[in-house]
Parts: sequence; C-alpha cells; structure tokens
Amino acid sequence: MLGALAFAPIATAAGAAATLGAAAATVDPKWTALLADYRAKRAHWLDNCLIEDEASNVFREAEKRLPPKPVDPGSGLPDDLSNLTIADIRAAGQNPAHQAAVATYKRDLAIWQAQHDALYESIYGPPREFIRAAIQAQDDALVALVEHRAQSAAILAEKLSIMIAAFEDFDAPSEMLEQVLLDTQHLAKQVRA
Repeated sequence: MLGALAFAPIATAAGAAATLGAAAATVDPKWTALLADYRAKRAHWLDNCLIEDEASNVFREAEKRLPPKPVDPGSGLPDDLSNLTIADIRAAGQNPAHQAAVATYKRDLAIWQAQHDALYESIYGPPREFIRAAIQAQDDALVALVEHRAQSAAILAEKLSIMIAAFEDFDAPSEMLEQVLLDTQHLAKQVRA
C-alpha cells in the first residue's frame, strides 16, 4: 500500500516544486534538526544492535561454570514393558525410592533453574534494556520526523525514502501514511495559493 501511496504524493509534490521554484528549495531548520536527530539515533541503534549477540557468547562461557543440570530419574519402569501388568506399572510409580529420587530431582532442578535464570538475566538484562531504549529512541525520532509537516517536495521525497527504508518488508503504520497525505494536501494548497 505504501508503494502505491508513495507515487501520488511525489508526483503532486514534484508539480508543487516546479510551481514554487526557489521557494520550495528553502531550508527548513526544524526538518534539518529532526533529520539529524533521527539519523543519529538510528546510527546509535545500528552500531549497538549486535550487543545481544556478544552477550550470548559471554553467557555460553558463564553457563559452563554452573553445576551440571540435574538428570531426570525417569519413570522408574524397565525399558521392556511387555511383561508388566497394570498393577506392576502402578507399583513402580509408588516405589518409595523412585518417589524420593523424583522429589530430589524436582528440588535440584528448581535450584539449578533459578541459578541459570539469574545468570541469564545478569548477562542479557542490561544489553536487552539498552537495545530496547535505543530502538525506542529511534522510533520516537522517526515519528517526530514523519509528523513534521513537509515544507517542500524535496522534504516530502526525503521523508518517503526514510519511511520506505525504515519499514522495508513491513507495512508502514496508517498514522504515518496519513501524515504523508497531509503533507501532500499542504503542498497542494501552496501551489493553489
């Protein structure tokens, strides 16, 4: 849908640029500031987006220092069940030694899992929050950029190219497409004036 909508505003804006001449080429300081902010925040995210991969390597090494993961004692039944009756199977499940082994396994597994989870969070938590903050900052900067009313066809074309690059294989949110439509209407009014 973005592709179809992208051509109409560009064509309209190009006509507006031809009519407005030099006026359309004037610099919009707010756009320039918003664009610089977006580019800086996007570069910051791109420069750091592999931080979680690095954490993965650190975690794999740290995980080796954990005690071995407890081994499930299984069902307590022999491998060959063909000669067992239902009563034999029930009795195996009620065996006190097997029940004690299962209880010990569950306790030890819970302790091991808590250690594993704490280690995981200590290594992955900070980079994950850092990346989330970087993505949010980039997204907020993109929204501010898109919501700024384009004052020229050149700005509208640049805005569209940024949106296309930002969403690539995804549909742009309808709110952003509405902003492009408002830009087109704004530029059309300038042509008529």
